[in-house]
Amino acid sequence: MGERKTNSEERLDRVTASFWEVSPRKGLFFLGVLGVGLAILSLIYVWLHVQQVQSSYHLARLYSQHEQLVETQRKLRLEWARLGDPYLLEELGRERFGLKFPEKARRFMLQDGADP
Repeated sequence: MGERKTNSEERLDRVTASFWEVSPRKGLFFLGVLGVGLAILSLIYVWLHVQQVQSSYHLARLYSQHEQLVETQRKLRLEWARLGDPYLLEELGRERFGLKFPEKARRFMLQDGADP
């Protein structure tokens, strides 16, 4: 019992059949476009990977520079604390600059509001 197709079903069959039938020229064009798209995507992927590697190297250099700056800051703070020591300042004043405590006759006591 063969079923007879209606006119609309026959048209639908023809449209679907023609849709799936691809001429060799169209297929070649489609493959070319697909290949070019794939090549472009591959180039973008490689470029992004190179950028990531370069950024990683740059970040490593920045971390290294940061560590050097932190170490320099630590040394400078240590030197600042050492130079602020009153005993060291007194010793440096005596040895390098020949400073000494004033004699009793050269000492003056100032009081608030009084002229010397």
